[in-house]
Amino acid sequence: MLQNSYTVTRTESWLMRTFPRLSSLLALKKWKAYVLDESRSGLQFLITVVLLLNSSCILLESIQDLYNVHIADEDVWGWMEFGFSTIYAIELCLKLATIPFTKYWMKTANRFDFFVTIILLSVSIVWSLPSVYIPQEALRYFTILRLLRLLELVKQTKRFNFISTCLGNIARGSLPVMMSVFVATAIFSILGSNLYGGLVYGTNPLLQDSQYFTSNLDVLNFNDFPMSLMTLFAVLVSGGPITDLIEGQGLVGVGGNTVSTVFFFTYYYLVLLVLFNVFIAFIIEGFIIGFSSQGLVEKEG
Repeated sequence: MLQNSYTVTRTESWLMRTFPRLSSLLALKKWKAYVLDESRSGLQFLITVVLLLNSSCILLESIQDLYNVHIADEDVWGWMEFGFSTIYAIELCLKLATIPFTKYWMKTANRFDFFVTIILLSVSIVWSLPSVYIPQEALRYFTILRLLRLLELVKQTKRFNFISTCLGNIARGSLPVMMSVFVATAIFSILGSNLYGGLVYGTNPLLQDSQYFTSNLDVLNFNDFPMSLMTLFAVLVSGGPITDLIEGQGLVGVGGNTVSTVFFFTYYYLVLLVLFNVFIAFIIEGFIIGFSSQGLVEKEG
């Protein structure tokens, strides 16, 4: 019991608690059952149909823009999107009128839908005002917002829900390890800038016939802090120290290949073999827990 955390929420929305007569007049309890109903007779199924229609309209509009095929006028597409935005706003109002806000706000998906719906409705209202002119080129950028709202369709698939849940758990659990990897990489970047900073340039005679130059690896250097971060990130994702890079830094740096080898392999053992593998372990554990919980849910179902 001590390992679990619980959040206490109200059973009725603010509107139902504050204005009971109005909620009774509007039959909000029946609307609440309709909102929470996940079958084909509920609100979720209706919104799914609307999202499918909206995705079809976006597809046709994109075909018209890409292939210069006249399907409908720009105003027609605009008013159709205004209608879809209004439907999404009505859905949001129904949920907020029947579900307690604290319970609604607990889910990240609801927060996402809330902000996207508000932005979509605001843009649609501004577009419909006769005194405000929005160029068609600018309206195309707001298609991205409409596509974000269509993620609701993908969210309803079990595979997407499973992957997004696992990734969320992994991100929350591995954040300290990721910060440790970044801090360790930043420390080695500062050290590398002090050891090899400003020594790699096109006319350096020590590097003219080196494999470091002929392999075009001179873009990986420690001349400044951002370049040092990029160099160590390349070492991190490539699976270990790069031989030509070690040799090149050894040709220009103090201590030769001995110091450069110690520098790169210390970073390799400390950050890659220890910290980065701990991060990989979090990823594996997150998916294992996800598969286990999914199996338990299916058995209970």
